[in-house]
Amino acid sequence: PELLVLPLMLGALLLILNERPWWAFGLVAIALTAKEDVALVAVPFGLWVAWRYHRWAGLTMAAAATGAFALNFLVLLPAFSPTGEVLYTGRYTEYGTSALGIIGGVAANPVSVLGDITRADSLAYLRDMVLTAPTSLAAPVVLLLGLPITMANALSTHFYQIDIRYHYTIYLLTAVGIAALYGARWLQTRASRTAYGWIVAAVVLAAFLGLGPGPDGSAWDGLEDAAAVEAAIDLIGPDDVVSANSTLAVHLAHRTTVYRFPNPFRELDYGTPGIDYDPPAGDVEWIILDPNRLVNFAYANETLTELLADRTNPWEPVISTDGVLLLRRR
Repeated sequence: PELLVLPLMLGALLLILNERPWWAFGLVAIALTAKEDVALVAVPFGLWVAWRYHRWAGLTMAAAATGAFALNFLVLLPAFSPTGEVLYTGRYTEYGTSALGIIGGVAANPVSVLGDITRADSLAYLRDMVLTAPTSLAAPVVLLLGLPITMANALSTHFYQIDIRYHYTIYLLTAVGIAALYGARWLQTRASRTAYGWIVAAVVLAAFLGLGPGPDGSAWDGLEDAAAVEAAIDLIGPDDVVSANSTLAVHLAHRTTVYRFPNPFRELDYGTPGIDYDPPAGDVEWIILDPNRLVNFAYANETLTELLADRTNPWEPVISTDGVLLLRRR
């Protein structure tokens, strides 16, 4: 549902520009129902609207978003958690162990915050995000709408939050998209038609080479060997218990039990902190992996090596290609 946040926020901006601020508030309110952390982009958006366009509508947006954030993280999420704790807090233990504690820890440790934000992987994430719409750089004040969500993603130990291929990107993409509109307008008003055309061409080329399906556009890569993958999936019965890495698990989700490898053999983003981790690993009948997706995940490679070396529960390779590895329990 968070994918709806981008069009809803852009719609709110359009209504603001057409002097319908309270209709815009309605769209922001709808966006806040998409996910518990939408406030990380809605609060700065409301403050920006209050500063630039409509004071009371903007402040109302920011207040509503702040209230929604507090309600979600201080009341609803703990109430529905099996342990009474917010599951997200495990990603920010360097700064605190509760929602309020983490906020306080971030404020009290600016050096650590700066170090996390300027890590190589965090900077690469920001580079890739900006390259989706480089004109956003011409509107740096508007681009600051993405600061809270950037901090939330960069300070997390959950590395998926700084990978543009995952849904965690949508809020920052919203801020970048809004900034890109204002940046393009700024460039248009300060450049001749010919110069503006060259600027647009340069922006498109930069995005194509840096992030699109140009040289080294790895984010656009598909399955290395689709035919072998399909053949491997066809061998797995509709009710068989399977462990697969995330790119293949989605093709096997129509069953009662499917694990994301290395679960259930090794815990990774599984279950709830404080609850014993003891899934029935012996029930897994198949393991299917994309070897190319294991290169950067030492825990997955280690688990695979351990399983193949375990003679008490031997696994038999059924298909082994550059694009897919299918193992069956003997």
